[in-house]
Amino acid sequence: MRRRVTLAIVLLLGWQVITTETAAQSSRFTPIGTIPIAAELIRAQGERAYLAAGSTLTVVDISRPEMPRTIGAYTFSDRIWGFRVHDGLAYVGADRAGLSILDVGGNGTPTLRGSLKTPGQAKSVFVHDGMALVTDTIAGVDFVRVQDPAKPALTGSAFLDGFSTDVVASGNFAYAADRPTGFYVFDLSKKDSFEPLGTSQAGAPHNAQRAQLEVLPESSGRRVVVLAAGGLLQFFDVTTPASPTLLPPFKTGGAAVRIALKERFAYVADGQAGLRIVDLTTPASPKIVDSFKTMSPARDVVVVGPLVLVALVSGEVLILKEGV
Repeated sequence: MRRRVTLAIVLLLGWQVITTETAAQSSRFTPIGTIPIAAELIRAQGERAYLAAGSTLTVVDISRPEMPRTIGAYTFSDRIWGFRVHDGLAYVGADRAGLSILDVGGNGTPTLRGSLKTPGQAKSVFVHDGMALVTDTIAGVDFVRVQDPAKPALTGSAFLDGFSTDVVASGNFAYAADRPTGFYVFDLSKKDSFEPLGTSQAGAPHNAQRAQLEVLPESSGRRVVVLAAGGLLQFFDVTTPASPTLLPPFKTGGAAVRIALKERFAYVADGQAGLRIVDLTTPASPKIVDSFKTMSPARDVVVVGPLVLVALVSGEVLILKEGV
């Protein structure tokens, strides 16, 4: 009798989960276009999308999202692991080729402005206040001056215990994660110091080849950094930079691999589950508030205005319009 009662409870809970997930599927996202490129990573600014696949970075005009148009492409000597676009320049971490800076602001093919061979394999890049922060498998995090894009100059490196995966900065602080278990805070106001100000023994899982850090908008005086890696969203309260605090992790139900922030909402590329929208107003208790089931697993996402671009494993980028 007890087994039957237990089974009934399990079935009831399962039904509740299914109906919750079904209700989360929203009609507010309307597919309006497709970019036929097998992108592994995507970024967007204004009316342009930037797609990385293998060693090639492609620039696409999305001013008419129903008819996206390729502007040009640049192929590096090694694989692109991460990149950021800032003021018409793309800062690219291309494995053993190091850091490269492309001019992507013109009307034609992207052109190389400058490059720097980093000590190890360059992974991800973040640009902040004239400095490119580059995650490096050997050095940890490289600090590179890029005021002159034609002559990037290494000023120092910060050693991380594991394999560095991503870095992000906001205000006077930078935040880095490694795998398997490290989160680091750096004080950028100390120009001659590359030692972490604070650390936490939690980071990207060992099998997370790519991980992504983003800084949430400050709320009620609290600062929180979110890490997407290994199917989880992890949260670090960095209000006290010297003592970052790990908050409870959040499972999105799929395989969260990449995120894009819009205010305090995370748009999650959630693998087989497609696109998930997670309300991070209270990071200690995130809530899935919407979703869109894509035709194949989602592996990256970017939000630009009312458009949401989702890179799919099947070999294209789906362009959705929100609020239609």
